[in-house]
Amino acid sequence: MQVPVSQFGYYFGAVVLGYISGTLLGPRLLRLKGLDQALRLGTLLSLLGGITVLGVAINGVLNPFLICLPMFVYNIGVGIIVPQSQAASMHPFPEKAGAASALNGFLMLGFSAIIGLLVAKFYSGSALPMGIAVFCMGTVSFVICRLKVKAIEVVKQA
Repeated sequence: MQVPVSQFGYYFGAVVLGYISGTLLGPRLLRLKGLDQALRLGTLLSLLGGITVLGVAINGVLNPFLICLPMFVYNIGVGIIVPQSQAASMHPFPEKAGAASALNGFLMLGFSAIIGLLVAKFYSGSALPMGIAVFCMGTVSFVICRLKVKAIEVVKQA
């Protein structure tokens, strides 16, 4: 995208700032709205960011601001989702919290590595492979969250 080396860190930092913002917002949402609502908001932000990144990429826009802004939104969602999900995954196994955390981290990083390799393999000089990946991850997290919440509501009604 012809970003000068002297400016690359600003764009990268802006995207990372989205994640940091989400990690700071997540615990507040958890206290105010509960886990389900925090995850709903996080997955919605990730979905919206993913849709926007894909739209920008499909239209062939190679503007770093127009890529980084929706990535910022996407990462706010990820920053809300990941810590809350990590804690929730260990909750059922208090006597094995270390093993549960390690397994969760391994799966998350392993899956991320696979997605990163796929994006690199299909890189074509455009943002489209990244846009597709971000859109897919946002969509999958959104759908899984909605299915999980619906399943819990059905169990509570039974």
